[in-house]
Amino acid sequence: CPQALDSRFIRAQCTNDEVFDDGGMLSLYTDGTHLHKVRARGFGKFTIEIRDSVRNRVVDCSMDHPSAYGSGGQGYGVHLIGASRTVVDGERVQFARHGVVVDFGSSDSQVLDGEFSDMNQALIDVHGEASRDTLVRGNQLSDGTVGVIIGGGGREVHCNDGPRHHVIDNTMTNCSLAGVSVNDYTEQIFVRSNTLTRNSTHVSATFGGNTILVERNRLGEAGLTPISVALDGSGGITVRRNQFDEACQPEDAFLALLNGEAPVFADNIWCPN
Repeated sequence: CPQALDSRFIRAQCTNDEVFDDGGMLSLYTDGTHLHKVRARGFGKFTIEIRDSVRNRVVDCSMDHPSAYGSGGQGYGVHLIGASRTVVDGERVQFARHGVVVDFGSSDSQVLDGEFSDMNQALIDVHGEASRDTLVRGNQLSDGTVGVIIGGGGREVHCNDGPRHHVIDNTMTNCSLAGVSVNDYTEQIFVRSNTLTRNSTHVSATFGGNTILVERNRLGEAGLTPISVALDGSGGITVRRNQFDEACQPEDAFLALLNGEAPVFADNIWCPN
């Protein structure tokens, strides 16, 4: 669909109608499949789908400008559905809805060393529906609504995620809502050793997101505030051993709204310059 290369976040008007709902590659009921250097441009709703499978590897693949964005369920680089122990390594996605979506009970997923930018939703979406034990590490994420959203599938459509999601050693910039957002009563989240700057807020918990460790990160310029917590049941955030480049004391580093619980701060470095 060449017309998709000229569009941003809308369904392209293609001369080939069949491309709208097509996926590029489906790995279904597989064990140990290795997908290497799969690339899609201006094509379909997602490039790679791993469904009800185990121990798949997606390495050095890329996608940009999908022809179908829609209101949901399309415009993804890699979509994991009930996929266990899948590694997505070196993925590159631009001008899409989501770069990688971890969905519907996927467990032990790893998203490593990718480059994700220019998306109208979350760059990486741990989507709800009881996914657990996800590792997001070493990625470059910029220019999206959210860098990494966990438990973000929507309260009327999807349930919360399971526990133990790890966001480690990523760089996140220019996210209009948050660098990392934890939602929908999802808990036991670890945000460690990341660099976050020029986001509206760097780490947020809302709609019951709780039990979050924010540790050893560098937290730079924030449009609103470095940490934000909103709504009943949201909180349980421990913020320790981070460097705050611009906030000079804990009172400058968070915003709690509508009964959100204030974070606990310990052993942080405040505005070192």
